[in-house]
Amino acid sequence: MAKDKVVRDGPAEWLRPLDRQPLVIQVAETVRLAILGGRWGRGERLPNEADLADDFKVSRATLREAIGMLVFAGIVVRRHGSGTFVREEGREDGTSCSRTLAIGSDDHSAGHHPIDRR
Repeated sequence: MAKDKVVRDGPAEWLRPLDRQPLVIQVAETVRLAILGGRWGRGERLPNEADLADDFKVSRATLREAIGMLVFAGIVVRRHGSGTFVREEGREDGTSCSRTLAIGSDDHSAGHHPIDRR
């Protein structure tokens, strides 16, 4: 398995199409859990956006927003011209992205809607 690929049967299959959480939150959570699970270590570069978007079967815009959430949460850091890296000193509490970002209790009022990806 190539180091830059998440897993062969992975990311896209891990997303729950009828989940009430927005797709971008699901992607951010999946990447966060992969980091916590040791898929990428501290200081290690994540695959580029195009490859991750392809792995998750989402648009680059969705992937970019998900990575932005992880940056905001202090889990990863972007280095212009170099890529996105797991922070050397990151969060240890395992806080989920949806909890960290607290998008609100009513997703629909925030403009978020479940996606049926059948």
